[in-house]
Amino acid sequence: MKTMRKLALLIAAPLLLAACAQSANTPSAGGKADYAGSAPAPAADAASGYSGVASTTANQGIPTVVVTADRNLILTAKIDMRSKDPWATSDRAQAIASGLGGDVLNLTQSGSGDTRSASLTIRVPSSRFADALQQLRTLEGEIQTSGVSAQDVTDQFVDLQARLAAKQAEEQRYLTILTKANTIDEILKVDASLSNVRTQVEQLTGQINSIKQRTDFSTISAPCCRSSQTW
Repeated sequence: MKTMRKLALLIAAPLLLAACAQSANTPSAGGKADYAGSAPAPAADAASGYSGVASTTANQGIPTVVVTADRNLILTAKIDMRSKDPWATSDRAQAIASGLGGDVLNLTQSGSGDTRSASLTIRVPSSRFADALQQLRTLEGEIQTSGVSAQDVTDQFVDLQARLAAKQAEEQRYLTILTKANTIDEILKVDASLSNVRTQVEQLTGQINSIKQRTDFSTISAPCCRSSQTW
């Protein structure tokens, strides 16, 4: 079971919220929207882990999710953005994912001119989740809303591992019995039971691998629409 070291996940949201369909207001003197201070989410308890959602909209500051070690967590995030060129922004987000050892799960670029928009979902190693969020924050444009969720699947993972170990032990017992079978009827009965146990072993192994895949890699969705504002 992979353990995860303490990870502080930090994502930012701008102070001014505007709908994608509206024209943006005049930018601040610095050219970029200012960001509020951090607002920490509840810290995880070492025994129970953390499972919940930290989200932010403009005026709510920057959410922080603190995750303790020795927990199996499925981390996801969503960042709604506006930029002058959503297609270019989504291309740069792809480059961020690739640079962190991740990949693109989904990309849609649609519209033309002022109606351009993009929808992107990337996957990055969970150990680089915070880095990905920080780098996405630096992309040209404005973050409208953002949120992070952490689903604790530790108990489910441990239970599946215990069930798998039990079935593997049962498989070995049937193999031992099979070597002692004397008649065709005995061989067929043991072989049928062995086949059934092996099917369960494969199913449990698949479930464990699925959880590991989702805890080893985190997903970030980043829809982006066009803004006429210049950053």
